[in-house]
Amino acid sequence: MTLQIIVFRIIRYIRYWLLCMDEHGLQSPFVFQVYKEVLNPSKRKKCKDTAIESLRSQLSKDDTVIMSSDFGSGSSMAVAKSKQVKTIAQSGISELKQSEVITNLIAFVNASHVLELGASLGINTLYMSKVSVVEQVISIEANPELAALASDHLKILASSNAEIKVVDVDDFFEANSQTFNLIYIDANHTYEATIRYFNQAVKVLSTHGALVIDDINWSPGMSKAWTQIIAQHPAHLYLENHKFGIVFANRALERNHYILRF
Repeated sequence: MTLQIIVFRIIRYIRYWLLCMDEHGLQSPFVFQVYKEVLNPSKRKKCKDTAIESLRSQLSKDDTVIMSSDFGSGSSMAVAKSKQVKTIAQSGISELKQSEVITNLIAFVNASHVLELGASLGINTLYMSKVSVVEQVISIEANPELAALASDHLKILASSNAEIKVVDVDDFFEANSQTFNLIYIDANHTYEATIRYFNQAVKVLSTHGALVIDDINWSPGMSKAWTQIIAQHPAHLYLENHKFGIVFANRALERNHYILRF
């Protein structure tokens, strides 16, 4: 990690804390409801699953080496051609609190069909598949070794409504004709890829579906992509914290962008 990136992240975090608000500053009934049911850590439904967290703990001690030239460009996994599973489990997958936001969002928008771009070890995939309204989760993972592990984890925990597809994200969208109610983007962490994935994803997002972009303040490129998306697509509602950008399709309000504490 370069000094430039460190300084950038510090500046973005300061910006977040200066601008973020909680439910007391929200005048929109819809945004207030989202904050209460999905985002507020003290009020949202907890999703901790003992079996999934036990698996996470096991993986965090796993010395198995995964070989690849790409763990998601721009992410913490992209700096080496190989990584131990434990390193990925400790720093390259969604934390419990992030999965909690996503699972509550799935329930809020009643998402029966979910698409995840970037399965990694399948921990977040497992959490999404456990939400009662979910009929199908498709998770894309271009790294075949990671995809094989994630598929094994789905089998171990009997997640029959989830599937790992070993394919490049662009190739998946080119062949796909299915619509999804929620799409979670946690793949290639570059400006170009994020813009491309978003533009492809909104075409297959249901009318009032939700889309989540992870790591919006990871790098100048990710921040630029998020800012550009908001500016170029005013028909949607945008909520963010320091980590996530959440898009509610076709729900533009008089104010369509909120920075929230969650």
